[in-house]
Amino acid sequence: LFHNGIFDKIVGRMVFHHILDNLDRAFLRCYDLLKEKGHLIIAEGVPPSDDQEVIDWYSHMFSFKETRRTFTLDGMLSNFKKNGFKRVKPYVHIDRGFNINNWLSNSGLAGKNQKHILDLHWNAPAKVKKAYNMREVGGECLVDTKNIIVVGGK
Repeated sequence: LFHNGIFDKIVGRMVFHHILDNLDRAFLRCYDLLKEKGHLIIAEGVPPSDDQEVIDWYSHMFSFKETRRTFTLDGMLSNFKKNGFKRVKPYVHIDRGFNINNWLSNSGLAGKNQKHILDLHWNAPAKVKKAYNMREVGGECLVDTKNIIVVGGK
């Protein structure tokens, strides 16, 4: 076990969506482990829009990959603030032309799950396709993914 106040920085890259229970406890534990003026840095992929229909589609699509939590930028900011973090700063990065076919072929998922996820993309509602800037190039499904990095200080 680590003692409180031991770390200058804690980084969680694509980790917090796996915390299904006791999310506040995870944030508070990170807070306790940080030195004064330490920082928690979390990076997560998020739905490409704050529209509830898009968020619901995103959550449903990922359910065929893994059991996970879906964050939004506002939700992540709220988690930082309600757990005591100060000077919370968000950064948004759009990964343009992310190849869904390539992602799936490297995912380790069963072939039927890969096919289902790809079909979900091709048959997504127009609102989802627009939010993702989804397009077909040479038979490949390309999207613009939205990723957030949030930094909070103790």
